[in-house]
Amino acid sequence: MGSSIGFSTSNSEVSVIGDGVSVEGKSTEALQFNIAPKIGYFVTDNWALGVGLDYTLSRIKEPVNILDPNTEYNNLLR
Repeated sequence: MGSSIGFSTSNSEVSVIGDGVSVEGKSTEALQFNIAPKIGYFVTDNWALGVGLDYTLSRIKEPVNILDPNTEYNNLLR
């Protein structure tokens, strides 16, 4: 019997400078969660049978207009 579990998150900021315009703000944010339980049975020495089930949740949040600091965000769930 065993399992693995994971969690990661990331975000970024963007700075756009050009044509006399300077815009700074948040950019893409990402979150990922993973869990993988496993169970097995030893049949004989050095031989085992088992089953595992992996589940991963990924969420990405992207700005609609990166040049607008008050923009809304698209939420993508995978």
